Amino acid sequence: MGRDLKRDDFQIGILNHTSMTTLSQLIVGLMECQDEGTTEPFLKPASDLSTLLELSLVQAGAQKAESLGTAIDVAVYCGARFEEEVDLGEEYALLPFEHLADYVDMDWLKAVAAEQVSWRRMEQVFGIVRRFPWRPSVGNLHFPPEPETRNPPPLFHRWAAEFANLLSVVMSYRVSWLATFEGCIPRRAAKLLGSHHDAAQTHKGRSISHLFSPFDKSEFVETEQIKLVKELFAKRRNTEYPEMAAIIQRLAEAHRRDGRFALDDRVLDLAIVFERLFKPRGRSIGRELEKSAAELLAVTDDEKTSIGEQLRQFYKVRSAIIHGPSDERSRRLISQSEKAWQGCEPIARAALLKKIS
Repeated sequence: MGRDLKRDDFQIGILNHTSMTTLSQLIVGLMECQDEGTTEPFLKPASDLSTLLELSLVQAGAQKAESLGTAIDVAVYCGARFEEEVDLGEEYALLPFEHLADYVDMDWLKAVAAEQVSWRRMEQVFGIVRRFPWRPSVGNLHFPPEPETRNPPPLFHRWAAEFANLLSVVMSYRVSWLATFEGCIPRRAAKLLGSHHDAAQTHKGRSISHLFSPFDKSEFVETEQIKLVKELFAKRRNTEYPEMAAIIQRLAEAHRRDGRFALDDRVLDLAIVFERLFKPRGRSIGRELEKSAAELLAVTDDEKTSIGEQLRQFYKVRSAIIHGPSDERSRRLISQSEKAWQGCEPIARAALLKKIS
């Protein structure tokens, strides 16, 4: 290789960028990847480096390059705990964060998550992933390599966001977007090529450091829940999902609300959800919503009565929030925001899921 490149330093092309490296750095990479405790610690690293260099010349055998020749785009979220990889269909998968360790560095998340999360709540962090093949390119100073120009699928961000929103609604729980990393190659491949391990492009979400607690415990997402989300999302083109997508996002965003007035905001979000779901047209919006929700969901007279009472009280609270605490009655109603949310969020969720089933 040195004879072909004419000198020690040369250029490596990885996806959309190139960088300088040296034969010495390749040796350092081999040292870092050695299998300690074996009789031939450099056999596997040398074989992997050979595979990568073969990829730069021709497409190596699929099985031989399966791991090193696979890169990912990943949208990272917090809010649900998964035990194993979940195949989502359409070439997407959901992975617990620990399964992303070969591709995503913890340091990449420091801007959006507290540094101490690695020993607190990383179990609630997961990624929605799309895998794709990649190959490095090699060139010298006078004939630089042509990097592989690649953009993620145009709907990757939308696909991941909509799936995460639906997951949030089905679980009735906050699911927050942390960041999206495009073009992540295996860390081992970067080391062996003497290159800095980094994503081709990064998009940062909102900081959630204030949400982490050393005391919170979380259970794994139930199999039936993720199965339901997959089923609903898979048939989205054949149901009312396109019309409901904005409403699903609104309800998911309500779960993500935080801060001093989060409860009031959630009630207002929920009011928007109800009105877009049932489209009341008369002057008595509250009564129309009560009737429409009961007709859609209730089976017995008792259920109709319960839904009607919940929505009637909910709309009083909603009106008090909109018009402000002008008197004792409105202040009392506003203080019931949490109760109104807890009573009517299940109704909105059930109505939404029935619409897209």
